[in-house]
Amino acid sequence: MGKSKVNQLYKNAWQFMRRENRKELNFDDQVYINLISALYENVKNNPLFCEDILTICTDRFLNDDFEKDKVDENRGENLIQNILKTLELNKKVHYLLIPITGARLSFDIHFESFHFIDGDEEEKEKKIQQITGLNRNKIHDFIIHTKKSRSKDFMMYPILVLQIDNVHSNVYRSASVIAQRIFQIIKLMVYKFETKQDIYELVTNRYEPNYHVAIIGEEDWQFGHGNWWNLIQCKYSLDFLSEPNKQNEFIDLAKTFVFGNCRDELHYCFLQALFGEKCKIFLENVASPNWRKLQSFGWL
Repeated sequence: MGKSKVNQLYKNAWQFMRRENRKELNFDDQVYINLISALYENVKNNPLFCEDILTICTDRFLNDDFEKDKVDENRGENLIQNILKTLELNKKVHYLLIPITGARLSFDIHFESFHFIDGDEEEKEKKIQQITGLNRNKIHDFIIHTKKSRSKDFMMYPILVLQIDNVHSNVYRSASVIAQRIFQIIKLMVYKFETKQDIYELVTNRYEPNYHVAIIGEEDWQFGHGNWWNLIQCKYSLDFLSEPNKQNEFIDLAKTFVFGNCRDELHYCFLQALFGEKCKIFLENVASPNWRKLQSFGWL
């Protein structure tokens, strides 16, 4: 939607507030819905997009303008710029700690923002501190809290330390989904590169299952957890990710299906389909840019 249209819709909302003598609007008001919808169309593709910031900025602008006799003709455009600026100002560095349930790792693997680490609990804590640069005592205390309140064996599996630079509410809401999608990508890649070294005997795991991902950051308020309800097993060797070509494919898949903005039919089909031949048959019936993307990877 054009920015000139946003200017008009903002003016409509402001005039409605003045006419009704109301300092606040909400989603019961059609003029407010129209304005929010137009703003959304202009900022939705920003990787930092956050609905909370969209509405907070809009409400603040309308409230500031309530006592004014007139508003600038470009006030809607100004609001768009304010939303984008506020998104950037609220971006923080977060780290997800994702135990890879049941996996095996012979050595640490680091590439881009992905850090797969192993070792005993103390070694993992030290590595997390080195990767993140965060206070070691805070990391230790939060891990103890996580073990007591969530998963007793949280630190017994190989852990993915994943850096996410985004607005906190986005990270908090998506942490568990990101973790689950990464599990699925690992499984799919294992099936593609299947070797005796990649898959090992599915013995009974002696550790309690984990259903949580931990979130840490520079500020205390960034610490938190995400969780999922169904146990996700990943009883594979992760050593194949030490190879640069496989790291590149992992990154491409993550950018497309974990962090990408595309939400077409294939995106959802891919995430729900079974892996292997059933997945291939399922996906072959869907035409989209992402389907061609997978073909270009040599997956299908």
